[in-house]
Amino acid sequence: MPRHSKVYWNFAAEFDRLQRERVVAFSEYIADVRSGAYPEDKHIVHMPEAEWDAFMRVIDKAR
Repeated sequence: MPRHSKVYWNFAAEFDRLQRERVVAFSEYIADVRSGAYPEDKHIVHMPEAEWDAFMRVIDKAR
């Protein structure tokens, strides 16, 4: 820390807490995916088959 600065708050503990929260959140996500609880149908965006086919044709042309 430069000698002319003043520390008003030490965020190290907050960063550590947030990292622990991230680890817990990703662990819950992984568990849900492995168990099949996620994704549910409400989390999936469906598209008409014809739209998918048109999209894939564009992708194939780009290769």
